[in-house]
Amino acid sequence: MDASRPRYTRAGGQKFITERRENKLLTKNGYAVAAVFVAMAAVGNQGAAAAAPKHQHPSGSNHRISVACNEAALVAAINSANNDGGGTIDLAARCNYVITTNHGGAEDGLPAITSPVVINGRDATIIRSSAAETQFRLIRVANTPNSFLSLNNTTIRNGSANAGGGILNDGRLETQNSTFYQNRATGDGGALHNTGIASIRNTVFQQNLSGFFGGGIENAVSGTLTVRGGAISGNQAVGGGGGVTNFGTADFTGTSISQNRAETGGGIFQSSANAKLTMRSGAVTRNIATGTAGGGIDNRDVTSTVQLISTEVSYNHANGRGVGGGINTDGPLTLDRSRIVYNTATGAGGGIRTTNTANITSTRITDNTAGNGGGIANENGNVNLTRSIVTANTPNNCIPAGSVPNCVG
Repeated sequence: MDASRPRYTRAGGQKFITERRENKLLTKNGYAVAAVFVAMAAVGNQGAAAAAPKHQHPSGSNHRISVACNEAALVAAINSANNDGGGTIDLAARCNYVITTNHGGAEDGLPAITSPVVINGRDATIIRSSAAETQFRLIRVANTPNSFLSLNNTTIRNGSANAGGGILNDGRLETQNSTFYQNRATGDGGALHNTGIASIRNTVFQQNLSGFFGGGIENAVSGTLTVRGGAISGNQAVGGGGGVTNFGTADFTGTSISQNRAETGGGIFQSSANAKLTMRSGAVTRNIATGTAGGGIDNRDVTSTVQLISTEVSYNHANGRGVGGGINTDGPLTLDRSRIVYNTATGAGGGIRTTNTANITSTRITDNTAGNGGGIANENGNVNLTRSIVTANTPNNCIPAGSVPNCVG
């Protein structure tokens, strides 16, 4: 875990139960999202991906390696690229590179990336052997000035570490058209733990697990995370952020975050001074907070901000003592041209629970359900509605009565 960011203590000590799911990879072409926002963004992303040329080493090096379909060849290729100051590694098409032991640090399956390296997977899979006797992640991008990894058309599967079960990024990371599947961390970041700069494009995170924060992704205080397209689905965290935990700066466009589960922040959890979450043309849907707050999004620091633009938050649930079925926020919230619909909470705030300033513009908050405050539960906050609709929520639209101007019932 990142010692520089605040700790979060789980409440209640509830037993964590892992759902049984079909052992089936999620592909972006087979994934049906709930919102038209994501579908529209995906068309643009797919078109850009189709037109993109084969990825080259970023410095223009001619060092290029075609890798035979075996563990030793892949280890040798990474070592060669690092020693040469960078290079492009072309994996054997559709090969399963089964990693049986750690070839890098104590928890690193492959040698750490210390130079600019491009891996063109050609639909290959890098997988930790189920018979491996030690715990190790698949890839670590080291914290050195030249450390950079571009990972393309590759699946990262079955990694296991304390942080970043699939990849630990302490440098610079780019992924495109890739998949993180069934990785796990005993601590944070089931698939990806980012302390550096990570750019994620058209990538799927599915069925990853963390023992504390970020079932799919954890972005640390020092991290900058940019996600374009793709899906973060079916991941779980014992603590916070079934899909994503953000302690730094995170920016999503056209991404679907769905069917994730955690004790708090089923889809997304954020809790760090001045953390910033922005989502455009995305969907946060069908996530579950099992015990505390924020079925879709839980934002816990009074200085951390959430901004949603043209985004749908729908069919999320805050169970147990849960408040804020769609969104729970203690920090400033901005909604613009978005939809907060069909969320539920056993406590207050089926759509939104806020204790801070919420500026809501051209947004629809309807058909949400809670123990009280089906639409908005305003607890000593300042909610501003502009050209927005809050209606048809159960048992009422806003509480306390009169605390949200222009909200009736």
